Amino acid sequence: MRNACYILVTGLTLTLSGNVAAQEMQVSVDGTIDAYSQYIDRGFNMADKVSIQPSLTLGFGESGVAFNIWGSAAMQDRGSPTDLDQADELNFTLSLDRTLSEETGVGLSLGYIQYTSPSLESGTKHSEEVYGGISLDNAATPSLTAYYDFGLANAWYISFGIGPEFPLDSEGKASLGLGASIGLSDATRDFGFHDVTLTASISFSQGMWTISPTFGYSYADDSVNKDNSEVLGGVSIGFSK
Repeated sequence: MRNACYILVTGLTLTLSGNVAAQEMQVSVDGTIDAYSQYIDRGFNMADKVSIQPSLTLGFGESGVAFNIWGSAAMQDRGSPTDLDQADELNFTLSLDRTLSEETGVGLSLGYIQYTSPSLESGTKHSEEVYGGISLDNAATPSLTAYYDFGLANAWYISFGIGPEFPLDSEGKASLGLGASIGLSDATRDFGFHDVTLTASISFSQGMWTISPTFGYSYADDSVNKDNSEVLGGVSIGFSK
């Protein structure tokens, strides 16, 4: 249900990027197509089937403003989706990312997310969320982000995470990435522990291609996921030109 999905079991990612000039502003275009064996978001099991998740992002030069369209569709008996009404989820994000201090590497992010569920036959088909975060551009890359859902859950979700990377060769073609995040929320009860995720990946780059085997572990509160914990593994293949 979110743009950032830390939980990956079996994935395939194809990434395309490019730049076009528009009215003296450099507009960047980035796209991804992900395939996951299931869709888990912030500890919640959103879909226990293979899910296809395309994404398209437009970045507007040095302004730091970006617009993203993200979708997720589970591969169910209904067959391949032919229109938006068959998609499980379609989200729209407008964001602003700026560096507040070049010397300290402090960054600020603000955004608005519109979550929609066009495949639902009845009930609430959309929700809205705003967020704000702060990050540091250093070896550990720590970040703290607060989200507030005011359309459906009327709840807070606060995430603290780190994601350092370590080069494995002198040419920069291989690296080890480690990630850890912990979430707090009042979505299911009084404000408190929500979920934690640990990940590790090794990325190998050759020209425009990158392959990254990934392993992870997730633990969630009983009120979020009765299964509590899962051991994860997968692979990501990326293309950049």
